[in-house]
Amino acid sequence: MADKSDIFVAYAFSVGDVFIEIDESQRISRIEGALEWIGIDKAQSAIGRPITDFVSADDAVILQSGLSLLGGILRLGPVRVGFGATVDTRRRIGLFLSRLSSNATRTHIVAMSLNRLDGPDAESNAPLADMESFLRRLPDILEEGEKNANSDILVSMLQMNKHMQGRDKQGFERQLAALSLGGKNATELGDGRFALVHEATNEGDAQRLMDTLASTTGQRFESATLDAETLGDGSDAAKALVYSIRKFSEESPDFSLQDLSENYTEKMEDTRKRIQTLRSLLKERQFDIAYQPSSRSAHKRCTMWKRWCALINAAARPMN
Repeated sequence: MADKSDIFVAYAFSVGDVFIEIDESQRISRIEGALEWIGIDKAQSAIGRPITDFVSADDAVILQSGLSLLGGILRLGPVRVGFGATVDTRRRIGLFLSRLSSNATRTHIVAMSLNRLDGPDAESNAPLADMESFLRRLPDILEEGEKNANSDILVSMLQMNKHMQGRDKQGFERQLAALSLGGKNATELGDGRFALVHEATNEGDAQRLMDTLASTTGQRFESATLDAETLGDGSDAAKALVYSIRKFSEESPDFSLQDLSENYTEKMEDTRKRIQTLRSLLKERQFDIAYQPSSRSAHKRCTMWKRWCALINAAARPMN
């Protein structure tokens, strides 16, 4: 029977360009694949060298933060860095980091060209997802997460303590994206407000991720981590979570980080009940439709349009 590591290598080459194995001191113990593409003539020349020798100082910080989180989290990536033997041969690639078990001492890394990973616009792609796109696909991400019994899918929201701009903001966004699920599930919700989806295997993993983000970027922020699984399965739980994120982005006083941290389960259960009530009202047609014509005059022109108002009769009733 083939060794687990050999099986991993075979699988890695079906999806990646270069396979790397590093030991517990983060030195390369094995490297195979399209080595000339990243400026390495022979594998032996890279064996024994720290993996950080092949990235810039800024990218080394991002890579180190990802490696430090492995253990509780068994996989992370893609971590987007420039990788190569020299500055001239560095390619923008995505690194998928993983360990075969929580107590493994060796880390396996699959490197993939960003052109294959992100398409022809890889170089110009922003590290953070558009907010509406992020919220639109969040329910699907949570649904997929329910199928993985080895880890939980969490959503963390952040509020910066001070305004960021320029290089500081770019560095923070790159790091935030790198630590998110799949390296692409983080977004900016508004000025100084962010959200990301990430995995957690053990209690404390979420806080460890936040600590890593703070220490590697030098930025200070407040955060709250939400777990949709506390509300059970189903689309309404996901909708309640999306609603809470949207309200936080709007700086609603009832959805501050402190309020969400202390009253999340109660608040989301109330939101889910409201969603279920509205759905029931629409299904049973317990509402009236009113037609209200309106007019507006501008530069001697009169514009007419229709405004339909749904008056939900029972919506104001207190819920049991």
